Amino acid sequence: MKKEKRYCPRCNAELWPDSITCWSCKLNLQEPYTGPVIKVEQPKEKSYICPKCNAELWSDSIRCWSCGYVLPKEMSFIDEALNLYNSAREPINIPVKCPIVEIRSSSYKHSYLWKEQDSICLFPFFSQERLTESTNGNLDYRFEFLSAHGAHELKEIRIPTSNIEYFEARGDVFMENKISGGGGGGANIGGALLGAVIAGGAGAIIGGKQKVNAVTSEVIKHDNREVCLKYLDQEDVKREVIFGFDANDVLNELIPEKEHSIVNAIKTSQILAAQSPGSIRAEKSVADQIREFSKLKDEGIITQEEFDAKKRQLLGL
Repeated sequence: MKKEKRYCPRCNAELWPDSITCWSCKLNLQEPYTGPVIKVEQPKEKSYICPKCNAELWSDSIRCWSCGYVLPKEMSFIDEALNLYNSAREPINIPVKCPIVEIRSSSYKHSYLWKEQDSICLFPFFSQERLTESTNGNLDYRFEFLSAHGAHELKEIRIPTSNIEYFEARGDVFMENKISGGGGGGANIGGALLGAVIAGGAGAIIGGKQKVNAVTSEVIKHDNREVCLKYLDQEDVKREVIFGFDANDVLNELIPEKEHSIVNAIKTSQILAAQSPGSIRAEKSVADQIREFSKLKDEGIITQEEFDAKKRQLLGL
C-alpha cells in the first residue's frame, strides 16, 4: 500500500507518515505549529539511496537525513572549505613547525601559537586531512570550521607583549576510583516467593539470596587544568584567552617574563625599590636577567632545566 505523503509545516520537508520530528529543521511534530504556513510545493526527484541505511535521498543530498552518513558527493563542500581556509592562511607568516595548542575561548578548538617581533600571534588550525575525510566521524569537525568561518574567526590575532598582563596555569588533576558490582547478601523478595512456590520454605531461603556481581574498579583521571592569558585590547579593555594546559610550556618559552608568579615578583620588587631608593638598580635587574637567560636558552647555550633553576633562584622561590 502506498504511503501517504506528509510535509513539515515549517520548512516543507517531506516526512515519513509516522515522523515525530522533522529531519530538516528539527520541529517537534507532536505539538501544534502556530507559525506561518508554508505552501507545499512539488518535492524534488529522489534518485539516490544511502549506501549505509538504504534511506531514499534527494538527488542533491550531501549527507543522509536518516543516519548522518556523509555522501561522496560532498566534495564540492570540501573544496570550498579548503579554498576558504587556504586563502585566509596564505598571507600569514606562520613559522615552520609552529606549536599547535588547544584553545577554549573560541568556536574553533586548536590554534597556531607563535611570537613575531613583540607580539604573540594566533591563527586557527584546521587539519586538511580531517576536512577531506568522507566519514561520519568528522561532521563535528566540519561544523567547527563553518562556525569559525561564520564568526569571522579565520584571521590572525596579534597581541603586543606590552599589552599582556600575565598568563597563569590554573586547575588541577585528580584521580577517581570508581567501584561497581557487588550487591550480594541482601534479601530478594521476588526470588524468595518464587523459591517458596517451587521448593517450600527451604526454597524461600535459597531463592531469597541476591546475585553477587563481580566487583570491578576503574581509575578515572580528571584533568581540568587550563591556561588563562589576560591582556588589554587596543581600547584598553581587559580581555582573556583560555588555552588548554598544553599552552603552558609554549607560553613559558615565548614570554617567560609574563608568567604570573614572575609578574607578581617584579611588582613586589618595584614596591620595595620605591621604599628603598638605593636598591632600585639591583631590584629592577631581576626581569632583565630572566630575559637574558631566556635568550641563552633559545640559543641552546643553556638547557630548559638550567633556565628553570636560574629563574627560581632569581625569584627566591
